[in-house]
Amino acid sequence: MNSNRRSQPQSCTLPLPQVLLIGVGFSAAFFGLILYGPLDYPILRRYCLGHPVAIASVCLFIVGIVGLTLKWIAALQQTRLTTRGSSTLQRLIDDGNEITPKQRPAWLVANWESQSGQLQRSWFGARIWRVLELQINRGRRNQLESDLKSLSELEADRQHDSYSLLRIIHWAMPMLGFLGTVLGISQTLSQLDTATLASQQGDAMNQLTAGLNIAFDTTAIALVLTVFSMFVQFAISRLEQSILSRIDSDAADCLIQYLSADPFDAQDNLLAPVREALDGVLAGVRQLVTEQAS
Repeated sequence: MNSNRRSQPQSCTLPLPQVLLIGVGFSAAFFGLILYGPLDYPILRRYCLGHPVAIASVCLFIVGIVGLTLKWIAALQQTRLTTRGSSTLQRLIDDGNEITPKQRPAWLVANWESQSGQLQRSWFGARIWRVLELQINRGRRNQLESDLKSLSELEADRQHDSYSLLRIIHWAMPMLGFLGTVLGISQTLSQLDTATLASQQGDAMNQLTAGLNIAFDTTAIALVLTVFSMFVQFAISRLEQSILSRIDSDAADCLIQYLSADPFDAQDNLLAPVREALDGVLAGVRQLVTEQAS
């Protein structure tokens, strides 16, 4: 198989170094626009730059959004490639109906290799490659439905694992917000002058409420960013799941239809009990011969 087969990427994966690098760059650019550029608004300075914890929350949010954006772009591309790959596979199957059942896996591999590298490296192309590889290694069509099911479960697990970084971010942002609130309250109380509180209660309360407003800003911005990011993640995850479901159905419809006509299947199903019985008899004979020889 050619280099396109060997260089196929795993589906739904998130390139962490690329996400972190781009996220850090966008974070620096965002804060630069607030400090020196057109985003110098009081509300952004208050909620995004008012506390170091708020800065950390915004940085995590930007990293998460970068990851979700990359997954969204990949999902849109894979949607087009899945449609194209499904129609291409169906056309190949229609052209190969005259091929003998025993030669169909190898014939399909040879024709699939002639397709574009982009199609072969797609999620759909990788699924077809893996199924055909398993069939050729066995020498005939065997356990095709089981292979399709196991590969589908593997891709579903991989899709779930690809959101590990985002789940950590969604857990960390509210925790950082609460931490900023606790630190802000502690700082406000430590700076409160007891003498002022005793003599000028109005000024002391104004100082206290001003400090508490800043303290709760970190929790507010963290919760808002977390909720927004989780809704975006939900939408993109649904899109990926729909793509994987379509790959499952299209691959099963095409390959089971084309590779199901294997004369060895019926023979294997009928001879399986006979083979098991013969294996038991042979094992008993070996044990008997061993006991007599000793």
